[in-house]
Amino acid sequence: MKSLLDLFRKTKPSTASPVQRNMAANPDDEEIPRYPPFAKGLPAASVDRVLASQSELVGSIRHTLGLPNATFNSVVMPVIGRLPDCG
Repeated sequence: MKSLLDLFRKTKPSTASPVQRNMAANPDDEEIPRYPPFAKGLPAASVDRVLASQSELVGSIRHTLGLPNATFNSVVMPVIGRLPDCG
């Protein structure tokens, strides 16, 4: 019977604000809330990983330029690959 009572017992709603609840859940996170909220950005990735994830786009660029593969690889790919290597 006690388990049934526990199941239906009402719990007190939390009076803590969302920021307070977030800080309690992540005490090491010292992020200051901002308004309006903003995206935190993109994770760092190596050039090879980014290029691999964008193979369809690179293929579209290759097709649109219509250069021979050797020319595309020696002229265009170095430009596309000039991303800072964060990996």
